[in-house]
Amino acid sequence: MDSLGRKLKDLRKSRNLTMEQLADKMNTKYNTKINKGMLSKWENNLGEPSLENMRILANFYQVSLDFLLDIETQNMDKTKKLKEIILSKYGSIREFSKIINIPSATLTSALDKGIGEMADDRVGKICEVLNLDIKTFEPFEETSITSTTAQRIKEGLKIRGMKQSDLVTKTGIGKSSISTYISGAYEPKQTNIYKIAKALDVNESWLMGYDVKMDRVITAQEINLTPSEKEHLKKYRVLDEKGKHTVSTVLDMEYNRCSAIEEEKDYLIPRAAHSDNEDNLDLIRQDLDEL
Repeated sequence: MDSLGRKLKDLRKSRNLTMEQLADKMNTKYNTKINKGMLSKWENNLGEPSLENMRILANFYQVSLDFLLDIETQNMDKTKKLKEIILSKYGSIREFSKIINIPSATLTSALDKGIGEMADDRVGKICEVLNLDIKTFEPFEETSITSTTAQRIKEGLKIRGMKQSDLVTKTGIGKSSISTYISGAYEPKQTNIYKIAKALDVNESWLMGYDVKMDRVITAQEINLTPSEKEHLKKYRVLDEKGKHTVSTVLDMEYNRCSAIEEEKDYLIPRAAHSDNEDNLDLIRQDLDEL
């Protein structure tokens, strides 16, 4: 795997440019202040360009940012490791896909192309079920198991205010099987772990006894979004930080306004509700002007 400096040097030489010529061309085209000293440091791995300069270099040389940063190679290494772990634990991609509720064809394609093509929430879900550190794809220490699955099922039922019969209904697992899991006589298979965790709305790793947060990670696959909501989400992801801050501010204000209206309806004070609504609209206009 070539270093960043080596790639930058090869790209410059392939265009028959000296460092001075390259700096002049980039400064003219992108209005930057890059000089020979900076280029020399980058090419000799004595320093790295800022992200903005990295983007400019990628654009100038007509290569991807992933290529310069070796993100694709890193993703493929992680993908290979992930695939090996899945096969060693579940025997097939198809079996594992049932547990994480991702279509088998989609998961297989993602593992062939590299996890860089996969949505972040799905990568998080996979790591959660496999008990992997999402940054390194290394397993968490087994010593982090602090409870048995049976204890966690009982705890989950108590927290959710559910009975054993409710769990049977929600999971579709037989009553006798649920009883053996709760008594600790048998351990649930991974497919049933997933069903029970979903029914109790808890993290699969937590249910298996690991010392992790109980809250369950929900994948986009499990959220029923309307076409309009999907379009809003698609647009939101394109926004820069300022745009996202503006949307979040307006969303919070509108949520508070609507919540206040609902509360006022409960108290049956229509005139007061009307007055407050007018005040809220004025505040929203002021906040938008400030943004």
